[in-house]
Amino acid sequence: MRYFQANSLAALLFASAQANALGVGDALITSRLGQPLRAEIRLLASPGENLDVSCFHLGKPAVTGDDLPWVTKGKASLQTKGQQTILVITTSVPFNEPIAMLALEVGCGMGLRREFTLLPATPEDLTPANGVSLPG
Repeated sequence: MRYFQANSLAALLFASAQANALGVGDALITSRLGQPLRAEIRLLASPGENLDVSCFHLGKPAVTGDDLPWVTKGKASLQTKGQQTILVITTSVPFNEPIAMLALEVGCGMGLRREFTLLPATPEDLTPANGVSLPG
């Protein structure tokens, strides 16, 4: 597993007149190149704040003509690990790009967008020294 920094520091935003705040942490890629993508993004919410997965969407590139591939299709789910809320982004097809971008957009009155650079780990080196037969 590898951690990846976003293009900017974690964004913090205050919604409406309420003192609700949502922070978006870094993306942790738990899948490897050639596997369906699985990215975990830590969310920092106000105590008692009820997050709805329908408020999270994958965005498109903000600038046209970007040469990097963008992850624009996937499934989002919310999970809890201890006291942490995690947004999990998954794809159903293998992720074969050594570098790609992902834009997370948060709606429901929050108007937040955060872009991530994804660099998934490569598959482990399979060599005959590891006792694995290579096709030849």
